[in-house]
Amino acid sequence: MSPFSVDLTERILASVPIAVGVLSGEELRVVYGNRKAATLFGIGAEAIGRRFEDVFPQVQQSFLALIRRVLRSGEAVALSTFESVTLPSGTTAYFELELQPIDTDGDGSVDAVVVMVQDVSSYVDLRREAERRAQEAEEARKALAESKARLRLAIRPAPISLCNRDRELRLTWLCKGESAQTPASLLGLTPEDLYQPEEASALREFYRPVLERGETAHRLLRFTDPDNGCDRWVELYAQPLRDDGGEVIGTSCAGYDVSDLVRTREALAERESLLELAMATARMGEWEYDLKTRTLRHSRNLARLYELPENATETPLRDLLARLHPDDVAGYCAVFQQALRDGSPTVYAEARTVLASGEERWIASYGLIQPADGRRPRRMFGVALDVTDQKRETRQLAQRNHELERFAQLVAHDLRSPLMTVQGFGSRVLRSARERLAETELSWFESMLGACRQMGEIIDGLLNFALAAHGETPHVPVDLQQVVAQVLERLEGTISAVRAEVNCGPLPRVRGQPVLLTQALQNLISNALKFHDGRAPRVDINAWPDKDGWVIEVRDNGIGIPPEHQPQLFAAFARAHADRGYPGIGLGLAFVKSVLERHGGRIWVESKVGEGASFRFWLPAAEPVQETASEPVSDARCDSSIQLPSGSRTKDTRAV
Repeated sequence: MSPFSVDLTERILASVPIAVGVLSGEELRVVYGNRKAATLFGIGAEAIGRRFEDVFPQVQQSFLALIRRVLRSGEAVALSTFESVTLPSGTTAYFELELQPIDTDGDGSVDAVVVMVQDVSSYVDLRREAERRAQEAEEARKALAESKARLRLAIRPAPISLCNRDRELRLTWLCKGESAQTPASLLGLTPEDLYQPEEASALREFYRPVLERGETAHRLLRFTDPDNGCDRWVELYAQPLRDDGGEVIGTSCAGYDVSDLVRTREALAERESLLELAMATARMGEWEYDLKTRTLRHSRNLARLYELPENATETPLRDLLARLHPDDVAGYCAVFQQALRDGSPTVYAEARTVLASGEERWIASYGLIQPADGRRPRRMFGVALDVTDQKRETRQLAQRNHELERFAQLVAHDLRSPLMTVQGFGSRVLRSARERLAETELSWFESMLGACRQMGEIIDGLLNFALAAHGETPHVPVDLQQVVAQVLERLEGTISAVRAEVNCGPLPRVRGQPVLLTQALQNLISNALKFHDGRAPRVDINAWPDKDGWVIEVRDNGIGIPPEHQPQLFAAFARAHADRGYPGIGLGLAFVKSVLERHGGRIWVESKVGEGASFRFWLPAAEPVQETASEPVSDARCDSSIQLPSGSRTKDTRAV
């Protein structure tokens, strides 16, 4: 090659924007480097003869291995992928590489590699910026699609319509229900084309401030449904549509069909009016007291009860208390204060109010105390009721009951006195004249005395029945275990005579009148011992919790009760086995039913003929109970301390 050609080649290589270097031998020593190679990698005149990795320590070993592979194989390599390299200046650059094997001494063997490096950092930056913008555009497209999907999802089940109109209120776009497409037949239509004249006029009036002043608008309008002619209420929200210059060119409107809500409100208002009328008729009023603000709000009916200012719905508490009888104010307030201290959810208080006429009326307040998330109560609300008439009737009823009780006692005494006289003289005659009377005459006397005894039982039964229905005795905690023990002691002779077995499980404490409950249980146990068919009677007495009370069962193995007699079994003078010679007048079960009803309880029977009977009754508990089972459990038993004559047996079964 001529010197001119070599010089020209070097000048060309020095001017190209590609770094060109030649590396020779296995140690990859620098043979040549142009100006760009010197700038990027430090391969200048001072690097000639040195190893490339000494000149450019940042080089990756994988790159050196690649160069050696080209040197050994004699095959060129072009890397179209971008490689990042840390330059001596500390900056990171990206390059496109090409490696070409060469023979420098002309012996036909590859002894060097030409390394050509194109700096593509700016291209990489541009491509990354393009990729970032493309990613942002894709994310925006997805977000827009999701937003449209959510909008369609929200509109589809909801009674919402969206529309756009121009300044002449011609329809330009409509989205209603599931369809996001505007039917072509509706485009360009005005309110006059779609609605009745008064409805179209109201709609234009609604849009006027939007189009003329650029304001937003909100109004509830009524339209006639063209399908069924019924009223349809729509809540409209409108805002202006503007062009790029800010001029109003139309309106965008959302319509919500609130027909069901309006009809519900109208029905609620009607019911509230009826409720107010009913409460006024019943002389009742509503009230609400805010414990924090000490504000008393109430209905107009309550204002009438206390003769507060007409149509008043909010009254200072002191003004209401001033309407109460002076003797009742302290006790009335104490009831509410005690309920708040105790954390009670309800409150009940009574007090007299003195009317302008001087008349005193009793007003009862029933209230609920509403807690504030487990903290101190924040308000009370309830009703006030004029109970003057009820109190008067209660006093009169109590007086009548007292009079009836005295009347029953007097009647029983007046009936029993001549009966005892007949019975006494009859017994004396029978004792003194027994030897002189014929057998027939003796039977007459026996029948007469038996009728007297039966009449005495009837009088006692009627008196007990009257007292059970009308007597006034306070309820106290009653231990049924002790009651049954007392009854069994009373019936000890009967139990021994019929050789009965009586088993008693653990029994609870209930609230009631001890005397009446004792008599009721005695009647039930006596019946269980009475109605048997010759077998030794067996009576089981058990109890189990049921809600806020107890179920007590008296079960026997007697003759049972026919189904046709069970519905009338608890009526007065009802006798299921009158034709079989069992004694009694038919008041025992009626007495039991009356006693239990006075205690707020109930009684029922389960029985099959020949399989005995199970009488069950419910009574309120004396203290809170925990319901654990719906039937008695009495596997473990132990003998009681009640000792009966030989031949009879009583057990007091208790869980152990």
